[in-house]
Amino acid sequence: MTLRTIVSSYWIVAFFVAAAAALVGGVTAGLSALAGGVAVAVPGSVFALLLAMHARFAPSAGFFLLGEAVKVVASVVLLIAAVKALGEPVWLALLAGLAFTAKAGWLSFVFSMRGNHGSFWARPHSL
Repeated sequence: MTLRTIVSSYWIVAFFVAAAAALVGGVTAGLSALAGGVAVAVPGSVFALLLAMHARFAPSAGFFLLGEAVKVVASVVLLIAAVKALGEPVWLALLAGLAFTAKAGWLSFVFSMRGNHGSFWARPHSL
C-alpha cells in the first residue's frame, strides 16, 4: 500500500461524499459533508506522511499510538472549527463526511490488493 493510495483515498471519498450531499441536500449539506471529510483527511494525510518519512527507522508501537491520538485530537479540533465556521451545519451530512472518510483506509486496502495480487473480490474461494 503506497502513501499516494492512502492519501488519495481520503480525499476522493471526502469529495465524493460532499458532492453527493450537495446534490441531495443543497450547498450547505455539501459544505458540511466536505468539512467532516476534511476534518479526517487532513490529520490522516499528515499521519500517513509522517509514517512514510519514519518507515526506514521502523516506528515503534508507541509512535503509532501517539500518532493516532494526535490524529483524533486534530480531527476534533477541526470539527469544532468547521462547526463555528459553518454556523449551522447539516449534522447528518457532516457526520456522513466524517464517517465515510474515516473508513477510506479500507478503500485504499482494496485498491492495493487489486494492484499487487489481482482483485481481492475476484479471488477464487473454496468451500
